[in-house]
Amino acid sequence: MGFTILGTGSALPTRSVSNDELSEFLDTSDEWIFTRTGIKSRHVCTTESLDDLAVAASERALQVSGIDASQLDLIVCSTTTGDHLVPAEACAVAERLGATCPAFDVSAACAGFVFALDVAEGYIARGRAKHVLVVAAEQMTRALDWTDRATCVLFGDGAGAAVIGAEGENPLAVELSTSPDVETLRVPGLAGSSPYKTAQDRESVLSMNGRRVFKFGVNAICDTVNKLACDAGIAVEDIDHFVFHQANERIL
Repeated sequence: MGFTILGTGSALPTRSVSNDELSEFLDTSDEWIFTRTGIKSRHVCTTESLDDLAVAASERALQVSGIDASQLDLIVCSTTTGDHLVPAEACAVAERLGATCPAFDVSAACAGFVFALDVAEGYIARGRAKHVLVVAAEQMTRALDWTDRATCVLFGDGAGAAVIGAEGENPLAVELSTSPDVETLRVPGLAGSSPYKTAQDRESVLSMNGRRVFKFGVNAICDTVNKLACDAGIAVEDIDHFVFHQANERIL
């Protein structure tokens, strides 16, 4: 059984921060950031919560799709920076939408939306769902070290959502994989306050080996596109559009 994207929606915080603004407290400049990343500005949460962004994106997707929240059979949210560890971000979305279907999160960082979409397709294929809301939402600014110019200039906040319906054709090809490497890009979890803990926990801010991420991003994208084209039985040169989840223009 295939699926169709019935509607999409997105939401961004109101505040946009330019490279020049970052240079007011970082040893950086618009030229330094732009020539290395292609980024001019990013949206950052001020008064908005991640719940606010995720719900706004979901409401827009539902409106475009013509589906009411009461018709949803499943909500899957991809996030690594939820407003709360428990309940899931998807549960917060369900509550504010007025939905009572199963709702849970997946954690797959940059690839999260694709993983969540694959989960939604599985529910549809098994006949467990006819309408699924897939949400990807991140408030990365809460996880950044704002003294590290190599990482904090790359990320912003936002949310996107899609309503998936049990109609249409199967995807031509899907490829999911993982290259386990905990140290290259990580945000440590909760430190807690257990009186029995003797090991020193790391601060819960993002750290990244930029060179390794750059090399992996380029190789992984190229290898995966070639494999997908082969699996789908089409030539890479016959593909009309490439849509990659990647903030760095140099990697693209």
